[in-house]
Amino acid sequence: SEDGGIWRATTGRLALSPEGGDLAGINLVVGPGDRIAGSVHGDDGAPLERFNVRARPLGADLAVLSSGSVRERFSRAGGSFELVGLTEGTWDVTVEAKGFADAAPVRVRLPEGPSQLAFTLDRLATVSGVVRLPDGTPVEGADVVAVAPGSTAKDKTDDEGRFELDDVVPGAVAVSAGLD
Repeated sequence: SEDGGIWRATTGRLALSPEGGDLAGINLVVGPGDRIAGSVHGDDGAPLERFNVRARPLGADLAVLSSGSVRERFSRAGGSFELVGLTEGTWDVTVEAKGFADAAPVRVRLPEGPSQLAFTLDRLATVSGVVRLPDGTPVEGADVVAVAPGSTAKDKTDDEGRFELDDVVPGAVAVSAGLD
């Protein structure tokens, strides 16, 4: 566009006959589109400076369409973001950042949806420890697994029985160890 913004055009679903052929006479009208803006903070209240925002359009049957998704990486002080050039309709917006649990999707209806979204991401945890036999001997090569809602982390113990599981979603976690 002349003002440097993003412009998009979409069509409804098009039907082609099983015999093939061409579709002619399709007119796409390009417009400036809508926008979704907001901010992203950690659970400590500090704005995140590096994160990804994804918006996925929903169809009339609420099935997520693979085409039309918008994903942008942001690296800004203040944790702000803006997705522009979106089409009218319902969108699921998610945010992800390294070291943080993904945000639950927020459903937005454009153009009447909220003008600003605010996401708070929980920091991911690390679970570490030592696997020992009942007599206190460290176990080398044991498989250690931590399962939390939305994540699974795995590690093998070292020669001193130590393990470290990174990127575990905070909350209730089931940790188990086994040796083949």
